Amino acid sequence: MISGENTKNVSAFAAADRKLTFGEKIAASVTGGTGTIHTQVIQLFMLYFYTDIMKISPAYVAGLFLVTRIAAAFLAPAFGIFVDRVTTPWGKYKP
Repeated sequence: MISGENTKNVSAFAAADRKLTFGEKIAASVTGGTGTIHTQVIQLFMLYFYTDIMKISPAYVAGLFLVTRIAAAFLAPAFGIFVDRVTTPWGKYKP
């Protein structure tokens, strides 16, 4: 019974070490692109709303977007490290 469990673990590690096929790389790229397009459409709407509806200076809005992107560049890895180190009673990555 123990040797069967070890075989399962070894096969899981072997599967993790294999290289991605070309189709898997394309699939990962396409699905990642949809999230980028979604984010850009929302940001485009926000730019229109702030400049044309709220009448805020385009330079100020560009600075606001720049500051938020710089903050996100530093906060995303920090939150990733935090989530990796936290273990709850229900397990990792669970609230």
